[in-house]
Amino acid sequence: MIEHRPFLTLGAIKSDWLDARLHFRVGETGRAEHAPLGPLYVWNDDVFAPRSGFGLHAHRNVEIVTWVRSGAITHEDDAGNRARLVADSVQAMSAGATIHHAERNDEDVPARLFR
Repeated sequence: MIEHRPFLTLGAIKSDWLDARLHFRVGETGRAEHAPLGPLYVWNDDVFAPRSGFGLHAHRNVEIVTWVRSGAITHEDDAGNRARLVADSVQAMSAGATIHHAERNDEDVPARLFR
């Protein structure tokens, strides 16, 4: 069944550098009625402010797909990989037990992405 979730009804995280809308509830964040959909449990509509982002952090046993919708995101991990993803780029990453990665907007304009 397809459920329409208007953008303004989504859960939200807002900080000085991140404006995120949560299509699914993550832990205690987001709307209780927006439960994960099987193995798909995170889909965020994020805006990273210029010169901001997530430093190195871990994930465990997940597949992460990032689609840059505008601007650019720099991705790097502790295995020495580094890539600049520009608008209309998609990256898929398999995060096993030990990967640490960072996602940053190193640009002078906001970056908008799904992840």
